[in-house]
Parts: sequence; C-alpha cells; structure tokens
Amino acid sequence: MAAIQIVPALDPYDDEMTALALQLEEIGIVGQKAKGKYPMGSPPDNKIAVDSFQTEIQTHLDFLRDLKLAHSIAQAIDTDAQAIADMVRPEEQVQEDRRLAIRLHGEEPTGEDIVEMSQPKLAGFFPLATPLIDLSDDESEVGPSMTYAQRQAKVLGKLSTEYRCCACYGNFKSVSTVVASCEDRYCRDCLKSLFLRATTDESLFPPRCCRKSIPLEMISGELSSDELNAFRQAEVEFSTTDRTYCSNASCAKFVPGNRIQAGRAICGICSTETCSMCKNAYHRGTDCRADPALQATLALAHDQGWQRCNSCRSMVEMTYGCNHMTCNCGAQFCYVCGADWKTCSCAQWNEDRLYARARGVVIRDAEGQLPHFEINRRVEMVRNGLRVNHECRHPRWLDRLEGWRRNCFRCEVCTRRYSQFILQCPTCHIQICADCKRNRMR
Repeated sequence: MAAIQIVPALDPYDDEMTALALQLEEIGIVGQKAKGKYPMGSPPDNKIAVDSFQTEIQTHLDFLRDLKLAHSIAQAIDTDAQAIADMVRPEEQVQEDRRLAIRLHGEEPTGEDIVEMSQPKLAGFFPLATPLIDLSDDESEVGPSMTYAQRQAKVLGKLSTEYRCCACYGNFKSVSTVVASCEDRYCRDCLKSLFLRATTDESLFPPRCCRKSIPLEMISGELSSDELNAFRQAEVEFSTTDRTYCSNASCAKFVPGNRIQAGRAICGICSTETCSMCKNAYHRGTDCRADPALQATLALAHDQGWQRCNSCRSMVEMTYGCNHMTCNCGAQFCYVCGADWKTCSCAQWNEDRLYARARGVVIRDAEGQLPHFEINRRVEMVRNGLRVNHECRHPRWLDRLEGWRRNCFRCEVCTRRYSQFILQCPTCHIQICADCKRNRMR
C-alpha cells in the first residue's frame, strides 16, 4: 500500500501577522504627527490609550511569531524524525555489539567507552555536542504513536518551560540557554561573560564547567568580531610556554611568536622592541643584563620558599595542600624542587604545612571557644585525613554551608567573600565558591 504524503497547509498566522504589522505602522504615523503637541510628561488620555493599544498589538504579534516558530520546529521534527532515527540506529547497533563483546570477555564497558563509541559518527549528524532542549518524541517507546497535533503540543510545552541558569540563578526559556557537557545549564549572557573573563584571567582558560571544556562554538554567535579576536589571541597567549611581554611598562602586552625573530620581539601595539631572552628592552650586540627587579623578586621567593612554574615561569606560592602543584598554565610540578610531578624523590607533603593547614581548618570551623585538648584532638584527626587525601580531586557534590558569619565566608581559590553560603569539600575541607567550583577546578 502506497504511503500517503500529507502536505501541510499554508501558515494560518501570516494574514493576522500582516494585519497587526500594518496597524503598528499606522499607529507609528499617528504618533509622529502628535509629537510636541502636549506638555512633556503630561500626555492626553487619547495618547495613553493609543500607547496601551500599541503595546497590546506588539505583544500579540510577538506571540504569533513565537507560535509560528514553534509550529515550524514541530513540523521539521515530524518530517525528519524518522530519517534521523534511521541514521542513528546503525551506530546504536554497533555500540550494542561492542558492549556484548566486552561482556563476553568478562569486562564491563565504562561511561567513557560508550561516549567514545558514539561521538565520532554522531558528530557528523549534529554540529553541537549538546542540544538546547530534547525535542524527541520517544516513538520507540511502547504505546500509541503520536499525531502531528500531539507532537506540536509537546514541543510547545517544552519551548514554554523555563530553566534556571547555574551561574546567575535566573529563569530563562530554553532557546535562551546553553547546556554544557556536564549538563549544567547557562543563560547566554552568563556563558558569554565566562568566555570574556577567560580572555584576561588565565585561571578560567580554557572555559570549562565541572572540569569539562566548553567549546567556543556554543557561544560564538553571541560574540562580536572584536570579542572573538580577543579570545583567539588569549588562546595563543595562554598556550605559549616561554612568553614574552612588551618591555614598555605602560603597554606590557603579549608578543606572539610570529613577531619574534632572532631574539627580538616587536610589540604589535606600540612597536617597542623587547629581548625575548631576558624580557628587557632589546639590546643590539650585547649580552643580556641581569634585571635588578627580577633578581630582587627571586631573592624574596627564595626567602619565602616560593617556587616558579617550570613551564611558564610564573611565581607560585603554596597556601595549602601537598607538594603537587598545578599552575594556571596547566603544568604540574613539585613545589620543593620544581621538577615535573612524579619525576623526583621529594616528599609529597611538608609536615609543618600539613599541621598549619589542619589547625586552620579546625579554628575556622569551630563554633565558639574550644578547650585546648579538643583543638588538638580535632587537629590530629584532620591532619590524618589530609595525609590520606593529599591529592583530593573533590567530589561533584560538595557540602553547602549556609548562614551569616561575622567575617562572611571566604573562597580559598579566588579569595572573594560571600555572606550567604560557601561550598566545602568533605574530604580535604577546602571552602570554594560556586563559580570557582564550576569554572576554575582543573
């Protein structure tokens, strides 16, 4: 039996939308003629009535436009759902066959294995890894199939649902949000803000949520050409290990590698020439001079026990934790000797720092004065826990501490203070704000 093709009728809203648009145009002409014929701030009653009518027409016109878009999406789903399902079905069968083969060998596939199996082929079907909203109609589930009208109603219901942004906690329609790969949902303004802040704050680069990178394609449509250029320049800067910055103190901009030749770096902003070896003003035909300011900083670092990153040469000061350091540039090294992590024989932690950290945690979390013996007991308990969990990765769900304190809560990563709540790791006791937990943890 031949299949019957249903040809959708012409959009029933076009005539009404055209009529409303003409009404708005007429109201605009009348409003232009009436300008300046009444005192400012005291419009006549007929002006107030016309403005109210104009607002009502505009609101209804916007509603019809949204409804037309929803109908278009629903019709596209009704037309393409079977084709998409036919493309995805062979890939699902391949996944199932591989899972069966793995089980026959006595193993269980992990979540990462499943993602690796499915992503390459699905990436060709869908340009974004994560859709804004799931508009599937679940036709594979047991039960009666849905008609076009039922699918349309389902899509309209999903489009009208509001979702909470994980950063600003505002409520937004689905089309105004973006879902990261960790399933956290951002409004477009907050995600754009994260990408813009990442261009000047290396601890936020690359933009990520719950340790998973957020691709630029998810927000590039919201960025201007200047903002996109700034992001790509930051990408070059933060991926460079031995960086050179303009020696002109009033400029101090990053000089990319394509502007450095034979040790001479030419700033693209002010054209100042800088030596890429010693980072001072370029000197022709002479050896690099020792920088007095740098030597003074290195002497202070030695006295204070600070360490330099062995990749980007940034100065790093340990405030808590073990000797395993992770720089903003991503390099991991030993805080004692500066060598790559796990390539030296240094101790994994310093007992004095461990005791100081444990005591600081006990004093911070104590409610009121504690007897001396109780402080010592708690310090020993916390210190033993830190020894076991000195390389804590922090679980996805942290304890939420709420309530008012005299000095508020302080994030141990960005040092900002918060009056309402802070997150605390139950394993290593670090207190961290929600923003740093999502976007700064590596």
